[in-house]
Amino acid sequence: MSIHPNAPSRPTGSNITDPEELLAFLLRAEPRPRRKDAERQVLKRFPWWNPWKPGWRPPRFSSPQKDVDRQQAGDARRLSYQARREEVLRQRRHRKQFQRQQDARAKQQKRTDSRAPEENVAEDFQEVDKAIAAWTLAADKSSYDEFLVEDHHTANDVVGILFTALNRMKDERDQAISLISTLVQERTRIRAHIATKSRSPEKPNSLYRNVGLDENCPDFLLKAARMAYRKQFHPDVHPKRDRAEAENRFKEVEAVFAQIMLLRDG
Repeated sequence: MSIHPNAPSRPTGSNITDPEELLAFLLRAEPRPRRKDAERQVLKRFPWWNPWKPGWRPPRFSSPQKDVDRQQAGDARRLSYQARREEVLRQRRHRKQFQRQQDARAKQQKRTDSRAPEENVAEDFQEVDKAIAAWTLAADKSSYDEFLVEDHHTANDVVGILFTALNRMKDERDQAISLISTLVQERTRIRAHIATKSRSPEKPNSLYRNVGLDENCPDFLLKAARMAYRKQFHPDVHPKRDRAEAENRFKEVEAVFAQIMLLRDG
């Protein structure tokens, strides 16, 4: 649809260079055309115009300032993506390093736990022997003959000798305190070892009593009791406030039944 030929004279849109302005100009014309017909008129003049993307311009029609803004926005996005990627990589490296440290600690603890208690006690005695030997050697070498005050010494010489002797006595006192601390630590470890050795292992009958059973109960009764305990103490069947306590009790009972099963299988 074109503009009516008998319409009154009015300014033409031939000098309009923007498709949006030309569309507005045509929609104000009399008689008023339909928007779809007006868009067709605009497309005849501006074939590149897209009525569904207001403000869109092809690259050759865009202003230099818009190009600069678009370039800056793209650079900002790339910098943001790069910063986030570096942060993700840093966190990943940190997690891997923390995991390696945890694995190393676990291996060291496993090696320590795998050693026999007799070996630990023997090593403790070796450390004590070394500390006592070092203390004895230092005591044998210690002599205060050089700190004797003679007649030719002046008052300043006497003061210097006394200060030197006091400093040596202070060092010897610190060494004695260190040796005493080592002996106290070794005594504590030896007491713990003796208590561990003297502690009698838990008898099988006490395991059965912990779950209310007899040592000679049949297997089907043992399995039924285990299932009943599982249903009673499972954390999912308890309210949220009692879930932690139920979970601890559930683990204890499962450990008891596991030991009973090992004893019966053995």
